[in-house]
Amino acid sequence: MLMDESSRYVGTAVIIPNEDVPVDSERRWAIVYTVGDKAIIAGGAVRFEIPFGFSLPQNLYNFEKGYAQAACSDDHVEIFLEVPPNWYECLPRYKRQDSKFYYVTRFGHHVFVHIKKGKLEKGQTITLFYGTRFWSNVGSKAPKFVRKADFYVAVDPDGTRSGPGSGYFLVSKWPTINIIPQKTDSFEIVTRSTAVVPGKRYKVISVDKYGNCADLARYRPDGNPRKIPEKLFEVRHTKRKNAARVMLQEKSTRKQFKSNPSIKPIEDYNLYWGDIHVHSKLSDGLGTPEECYSFGKNIAMLDFCAIADHDEYLSDSDWQEIVRATKKYNVPGRYVTLLGYEFSDSLINKYGDQNIYFPGNDGPLLRCCDINREHGRLLPQVAKKLKKHNAMIILHNHRLGEAYEDPEIVRLTEVYSIWGCSETGHDPFPIIAQGRDYSKRNYQKYLETLKVGAVAGSDCHGGHPGKSNWLRINNGYWGGLTAVWAKKLTRKHVWEALWNRTCFGT
Repeated sequence: MLMDESSRYVGTAVIIPNEDVPVDSERRWAIVYTVGDKAIIAGGAVRFEIPFGFSLPQNLYNFEKGYAQAACSDDHVEIFLEVPPNWYECLPRYKRQDSKFYYVTRFGHHVFVHIKKGKLEKGQTITLFYGTRFWSNVGSKAPKFVRKADFYVAVDPDGTRSGPGSGYFLVSKWPTINIIPQKTDSFEIVTRSTAVVPGKRYKVISVDKYGNCADLARYRPDGNPRKIPEKLFEVRHTKRKNAARVMLQEKSTRKQFKSNPSIKPIEDYNLYWGDIHVHSKLSDGLGTPEECYSFGKNIAMLDFCAIADHDEYLSDSDWQEIVRATKKYNVPGRYVTLLGYEFSDSLINKYGDQNIYFPGNDGPLLRCCDINREHGRLLPQVAKKLKKHNAMIILHNHRLGEAYEDPEIVRLTEVYSIWGCSETGHDPFPIIAQGRDYSKRNYQKYLETLKVGAVAGSDCHGGHPGKSNWLRINNGYWGGLTAVWAKKLTRKHVWEALWNRTCFGT
């Protein structure tokens, strides 16, 4: 959930131009805040948020990307623009001084316009110019992946930091723009990994050079991509040993594209692929739970998926939103969803982060702590209650804490995610360490004392399960996938495959 409350009294905000922007393209924008019923006096401030993935805002070099300036509609009001050089530098100084509140800029870089002298009345404006151009052709770059970008605007009218959360009040409707794909660069073909007739049925999507689904004209109102006409391609099937592939050759360019391999089921067991470590905007990711599930189904073409948002950011209503979306998108035989969340051991960091999953449509959200890092639960306390709901714990693949060794509930561990590989401690995709040593927390080490299977996921923060390398602030590795051997594509059979460890991660 957003930690700052919105208020219709603090004004409105718009972005100019308000138009779709292709990925990785340069633009300049003006974000205009208009004062509402609550006047802004000296000591107050307006906070503008530039979403992660855009050029880092800065006000030092007008010939570099992301250059920012501010202007006020009243010449008698003196303002000061502050652009913290790093996203985390705005954290300690802008939380409420009378609260232990833990505030995180989870979605973007904060830029502050302070009122030093004078007073802004209703209808007057403050404008943030972002990506200002001077003699050189410099602007600001958009992200490299498709998304809806939220430019949050918040206000502290009198400098008292009286709002809940960080002390600022969000405007009730903040500006957004759509980041859209570039033109088609290639095609991806996906076929079932196991089929009675391997490679007979397949799906094709067009992608731009960044891997985004490229042809927006193929979208129906429900978000499902239309089928690309086969008349664009020459289609043939190849078979090598026991594996078949679909080969497409584009008639206009003669370029060739091939699918993943497909084999016959093994003793009635089929191979299904999924991503069960996905973050939405309810914690520190992007997109709603429904948008994440839709992307996993229609664009990444996964067989199963799960939202695993951080518990300490979730309100009770957020959890119910995840429960509803998970139930809605679970369609036996077509697409399986699992209910879960990430238990973030933020109180003592003894066990680190763990992912918790439930076998059915519902389950309790047992938080490690609240947003203030208070009123917490330890993992053994939580695990005891979770067992009553037949839940399962999967160990996070990058963590400093101990392995929670309870075979009644801990069945699996991640060996790979967007953060890297943690199979042996000497892996080809080393964990993005952030100054920490994760080498002793790996799958082979766990196997010395704990019987656990292996899975992989994205730990995606970009709202793109199964097809993402976005780590909220910058890029990581491309995310991983979990494969399960199951007789049917149902929640019951996928759950049993995970619980019985007939699965692997890649």
